[in-house]
Amino acid sequence: MAVTIPIEIYEVFEEAFGMEKAKKIVKSLETVIGAEIDNKWYQTKTELKEELLKEVATKKDIEILEAKIENMRSNLEAKIESMRSELDAK
Repeated sequence: MAVTIPIEIYEVFEEAFGMEKAKKIVKSLETVIGAEIDNKWYQTKTELKEELLKEVATKKDIEILEAKIENMRSNLEAKIESMRSELDAK
């Protein structure tokens, strides 16, 4: 991310170190600050992604639920069939 140091800070550096050194210092600061912002942004993005994934059902979670539902359906169908057989026998 591009970062620009305020002109007032540049002027202080220029007064203290001269124009060439001030330019180098400001450019270095802008680079370091930009890199740190990028790093922090990536870290925050990763943390948010991890938190979201904790809350959202994954494809695997859905497959497990579908298997459980299918198992329950089979069990219910078997019980219903068993009850029908018992009723028919009476």
